[in-house]
Amino acid sequence: DKLNVEITGEFENDDEAVNLGDSVLISLMVNFPFSSLDAVIWTPTELIDCDTCPNFYITPTQSSQLTVTVEQGVCSATDELNIFVRKNRPVYVPNAFSPNNDGTNDKLIIYGGNSVAQVKNFLILNRWGETIWQYRNFQPGEPASGWDGFYRGELMDAGVFVWFAEVEFIDGETEIFEGDVILMR
Repeated sequence: DKLNVEITGEFENDDEAVNLGDSVLISLMVNFPFSSLDAVIWTPTELIDCDTCPNFYITPTQSSQLTVTVEQGVCSATDELNIFVRKNRPVYVPNAFSPNNDGTNDKLIIYGGNSVAQVKNFLILNRWGETIWQYRNFQPGEPASGWDGFYRGELMDAGVFVWFAEVEFIDGETEIFEGDVILMR
């Protein structure tokens, strides 16, 4: 028998695409017992955690072509799979919060999808452009990293504040997001 190999990826849709930060199950199908192979050679190697496993997850940060060559004796077979990475950069900050200690929406928290590596900087400004709160280098969604509505020990009056966030993504890109938030009392 001729040696054959096929790489498949388990994608949500049939478009060989994955969202930035998501993982995809890669499966290797060979027409001989996997244990009988002399070599399994993957490229690019940095995507592969286990080059001797027939199934594994990868989390690509950029579109790439995955290639495998299997060898058994003098026979070899190669297959490739193109993986497209959708560069979605979901970042969400609520447009209002109510720091009244009722356990609901008491802090202004920045949220992000699993494509976010870290929030490098999160700033709150008053209407005169003065920075009244800042937090650096944290994971999105952490309640400890949220603004509690206080400035210099005083709860701020109800009003509109401006926020800026510098967000780093797992592919190394950094983007600035900004918006308004209403502090409700």
